[in-house]
Amino acid sequence: MKTAAATESTKSILDQASRLQEEGASLPLNQMTGWKTYRNEGHGYEIKYPEGWEVIEAQPRVDAKATWAGNVLLEEELQKGTFLEKEYIDWPGEFQIRVLSNPD
Repeated sequence: MKTAAATESTKSILDQASRLQEEGASLPLNQMTGWKTYRNEGHGYEIKYPEGWEVIEAQPRVDAKATWAGNVLLEEELQKGTFLEKEYIDWPGEFQIRVLSNPD
């Protein structure tokens, strides 16, 4: 049941993001001053992120030790970057970009 709820939640978020993109929603350029650009030439994308955030690129797992999932590539992941807010008050901002394999 949790999987179905998570799938619906993800679908809702993707629908909202798609709608905003179609409407041309974006931050005003003056709010993006000082932002950095992360580029991944191998997978052909780039993304802007706020100054004061750090980027953690996941690496292949080398042993069976427990570790934070943002640090390691999971089986189906080709590439993963986690963007973390360095300074925060209550809870850090975080988002991930994951490139997954597609056997089709």
